Amino acid sequence: MIAPYLIKSILCLLFLVAFYKVALENTPLHKFKRFFLLASLVFSFTIPLITITYTSNEVLLAKEITASTTYEIPSSGLTDNPKDPEKTLFPLEHMLWSIYGLGVVFFGIRFARNLYQIRQKINTGYTVKEHHYALSLLPKAVVPHSFLSWIFLSRKSYEENAIPPEVIAHEAAHVRQLHSLDILFVELLTVLFWFNPMVWIATSSVKLNHEFLADQEALKTASNSHTYQHLLLCHASGPHQTGLESPLNYSSLKKRILMLSHSFSRQKLIVRVSFLIPIIALCVYLFNEKIVAQPSAYDVSNAHILTARSINLKILDDTFYQVDNVIVKKDNLANFIASLHTDITKQDRDKIMNIHVTSNKEKTYDDLVYIQHVFSNYGYHRIVTPDEEIIRSKGNHSEIPSKLEKNSIQDKLIKINIENETIYLNGEKVAFKKFVKKVDALTKNWSAADFENFSFRVNTKNADRDFLNRLEAEFEKTQLYKKSGRSMLPPPPPPAPAAPAPIKNNSGYTPPPPPPPVSPIKSKKGNNDKASPEEVKFYNTLAKDLTVNPDIVIRQSVYEGFKDVYSRMTPQQKKSAEPYPKHKIIFASTQNNKFLPPPPPPPVPLKGSTNIAEKRYESNRKISGTVTIDGATYTSTSNLNGQVTYYNEDGSPLGAQEERKVKEQVEALKEKRARLFKKRDSIREEAEAKREELMEQREEAREEKKAQREELKERKEVIMAQREARRTQIMAQREQQTTTMTKRRQIIRERDDGVSFPLPPVPPEPLDLIVSMAKQNAVFFYNDKSITSDKAIDLIKNNESLNIHVKEFAKSNPVVNLSTKAFNLED
Repeated sequence: MIAPYLIKSILCLLFLVAFYKVALENTPLHKFKRFFLLASLVFSFTIPLITITYTSNEVLLAKEITASTTYEIPSSGLTDNPKDPEKTLFPLEHMLWSIYGLGVVFFGIRFARNLYQIRQKINTGYTVKEHHYALSLLPKAVVPHSFLSWIFLSRKSYEENAIPPEVIAHEAAHVRQLHSLDILFVELLTVLFWFNPMVWIATSSVKLNHEFLADQEALKTASNSHTYQHLLLCHASGPHQTGLESPLNYSSLKKRILMLSHSFSRQKLIVRVSFLIPIIALCVYLFNEKIVAQPSAYDVSNAHILTARSINLKILDDTFYQVDNVIVKKDNLANFIASLHTDITKQDRDKIMNIHVTSNKEKTYDDLVYIQHVFSNYGYHRIVTPDEEIIRSKGNHSEIPSKLEKNSIQDKLIKINIENETIYLNGEKVAFKKFVKKVDALTKNWSAADFENFSFRVNTKNADRDFLNRLEAEFEKTQLYKKSGRSMLPPPPPPAPAAPAPIKNNSGYTPPPPPPPVSPIKSKKGNNDKASPEEVKFYNTLAKDLTVNPDIVIRQSVYEGFKDVYSRMTPQQKKSAEPYPKHKIIFASTQNNKFLPPPPPPPVPLKGSTNIAEKRYESNRKISGTVTIDGATYTSTSNLNGQVTYYNEDGSPLGAQEERKVKEQVEALKEKRARLFKKRDSIREEAEAKREELMEQREEAREEKKAQREELKERKEVIMAQREARRTQIMAQREQQTTTMTKRRQIIRERDDGVSFPLPPVPPEPLDLIVSMAKQNAVFFYNDKSITSDKAIDLIKNNESLNIHVKEFAKSNPVVNLSTKAFNLED
């Protein structure tokens, strides 16, 4: 297996390197050549691993599909002479692997040694930081070379300005274009494939092309190509460098000099590169691992080959399944199923594959969803369980929604339970102050459709009406209310209708039956006006429900309102609304009213009353709410005078003793709530007092820090004033010394027989000297360490007693040395 791979890899790289040598090496397109050489190495090592497949029009026979595959072991070799492989094949193989391992170890040690030598150079050299690279000045004479971001030069040559700028530009090009990364890559390949001669040839070509690229960049700074060619000849000999570095005097100097004079020809380049396409195609065809023909889809004439197949799946528990007598972990079901019946495609499995599902335990909804999801990707015709059958082609698999769909349905349900003054949002206890934030967080990722179609459930127990009103006001601050317009609490019931004239029968007076149901939406305008947005929203909700579930039963009065809204909708509203349902609508009256709630019980006649309806349904009565005491629920009403009356849950009045008991317990609850409110207010007052105390402490700390900053500022001003005074004093002393020296020189000149000599120039100020040297792009050193001009100026400002030594050159920038010690000018 390894030998064919190596042979194909060597031959493929031979083709590509030969093409490079013949067609590309002498062309000036160096960047393209760099990419071609690196890509050729990668291509030659990967193409022997690739299998090429294509679709064949041949159709397999049925016996070829169903027959079992057998393998014939040749009798020659292993059976005739069983001892021969022990003596010849295995020792030879071991010997070859041993030789290969020794070669890898040898070249690996060489590679590591080269890296170590470069590290030693960096540690022993004097470093000068530049913008894009770092100069490592070595104490011995070396040919300029580079590695990664380091350029290695002779320190003596650099300080004497004996290194031409073209040389540094050449090495800087190696650094900027990251040539060291290419060299590390090819050197690692030579360690692993040291026996492959083409790898060594490609490595040499990569390094030579690096020199072409660097020469091309260096020519931009040279005065002319002849000067640069002469420079290359001057550096033709020198100490040997490691294989990981990019030296200036790399071999093949003749090719580099000839390349400098080559001109670019677009036509010749296009002709040469055009031959690359057939070369690559030939390499792909000759050196791939293998070419495999895949049969195309079965022909209609051979449809009899697709016979029914089945997979038996048994649910053992929540973790393990049994698939065709093989125990499989639930998480690995998809991978195991993918290995079954691989001789047919998914399209074929969608036609013939039956999945029989049984279980040791009661099947859950999640089990069926998971199994259907796995086999939907694998392919199936039907899934059969003891209770139901899912046939993919009939589409009834959509009755089992996915987990994602279940989650989306659950996310659109808002449940609010209110017990006394405790709020539960979707089962989670929520504080009153955080109610708005929690609701907004729950609906943060909802779409516009979610705000229209969500479900809302509110349950109250022993909740005070004032608390509910305050909670409703908080709910109106949420995004859910602002986008949907739906209130949290239902609107109060309409007032009771006026009682008609009493009807007398044999049993006495009875109240009239309840009024007929009213349409859910009643237009505020005339019937000829267009439908309002609220009416269109009502129509869309009911039309969608009727379309999705045709068997839904509604009241006829609701349908009449629905029909009336549709008749008043404009063409534009109808175009953007849900389509009008075309199937027959089922009304509640046709189902013996089993979907209607039972009518309310008749009120108990009052003794001595001449008008029962007038006394039972007073026009000024309104419902206050409900109250639950000891498990029993009572309703309460109050009139405009504030008088509260309690009734049983079915509407019947209470007895005098029972009503008094209820009122006493209600008063006790109100007193308990008042005590709780008082306790809450006291806790709030304590928290407010603590908060004010913390604010005062924070303000005191802020004032203290401010005072400290002011004190530091004053100290700084005093120090600056003292420094300025000292500077003024030193300047005055220097001026006095200069004046004294001038007078003394004048006296000496007058004594010298009338012979006068010119006065020596007054030495410049240290700061002025450093500034003038910085303008001349001088190189600065402080105690033999390289520094910037800005750093030198700061040092002189802080310490004008530093020793300064300036060395100027004819062809290079001046060198300024700053030191705290005296200079030895004889060195």
